[in-house]
Amino acid sequence: MKKEDFLNKLRKNTHVQFDMPAVDVKGIQYEDTLKQFIEMTESVGGHVIEAKEGESLDELVKKERG
Repeated sequence: MKKEDFLNKLRKNTHVQFDMPAVDVKGIQYEDTLKQFIEMTESVGGHVIEAKEGESLDELVKKERG
């Protein structure tokens, strides 16, 4: 079943709609967002390359590939 077909069926069979409750969601906040990102990326086997201002991304990628 295509996505649009499914959504159309759902809309057609929705008889009563309810307002969404007002919920104040506060996401997780870290003192050092970049440090947290790097740690989490490395913990799952990733590798972060930090580019400094003015550095060429092409050159960084070439250097990393060896």
